[in-house]
Amino acid sequence: MSRKLGATLAGSTQWNAKAKDYRALAKRVAGTHPDAVLMGGYVFENAPQLIKDLRAVLPHAQLVGPDGMDQPSAIVEGAGASAENLLLTIAVVPARALPPAGRAFAEEFRRRYSQYPCCLSVNAAQAAQLVLDAIARSDGSRDKVRAALFQADVKGGLIGDFKIDRYGDTTLTKMGLYRIKEGEGRFEGSISPRADLLARH
Repeated sequence: MSRKLGATLAGSTQWNAKAKDYRALAKRVAGTHPDAVLMGGYVFENAPQLIKDLRAVLPHAQLVGPDGMDQPSAIVEGAGASAENLLLTIAVVPARALPPAGRAFAEEFRRRYSQYPCCLSVNAAQAAQLVLDAIARSDGSRDKVRAALFQADVKGGLIGDFKIDRYGDTTLTKMGLYRIKEGEGRFEGSISPRADLLARH
């Protein structure tokens, strides 16, 4: 994928979630002079300490975390000022960035529960709706429901228009981008990676 993007992969490694610190690892990473470092793990795998140690030796590199690190408050609590400017990606966008049906759902959710739906809630609602529709279009048997799901063609859905591809994934590729600024995670926008950049088996 990096070659398709015109980027050079400097290297990859793993971190031990039980390590006391990652200073030695951070120095090795810094030795490759990266412009960005993707930390493909989870916040509870001692990620705040890793962020602190990487930031200490890479003050200008862009640190990036996936949805497993989409817990800004926990990261800021553990990494402090080192969390500033951390970029987080997750396949959801806030209510204001949803299509009309999604915004209406979010507003009704807020009216009922006094807050907007969090994280993957709208996606989960869309998935539930997808399954219920598939059941309604079938005889209710496992095979027929599965077949109906693979034939789904959603228009005006909570998260947009999409189909289910032959791998069982949606055709949506939108990723939300969130950056930690002044100790808080803030939505910066979204990107939709090209289909040929996605892993397929």
